[in-house]
Amino acid sequence: MAGANLTVTDVDRNVSRTLTTDASGAYNAPSLLPGMYKVRVEAKGFKAIERQNIIVEVGGELRVDLTMEPGEMTQT
Repeated sequence: MAGANLTVTDVDRNVSRTLTTDASGAYNAPSLLPGMYKVRVEAKGFKAIERQNIIVEVGGELRVDLTMEPGEMTQT
């Protein structure tokens, strides 16, 4: 999903990095320190989703795919 807001959090150090997905819905978070992470994604009109217990190792590349679901619709 293009333009979604992502937060990548280093759980051990309590440090977060905020990213935005590109036109194809991809994102890249280079130069992460090894450790345990969580990724949270939010987009207007969709439920926020969070993936926890992501382990980043030295010299590794990791792909974390997330599928968003439509949020609740309200009528005014």
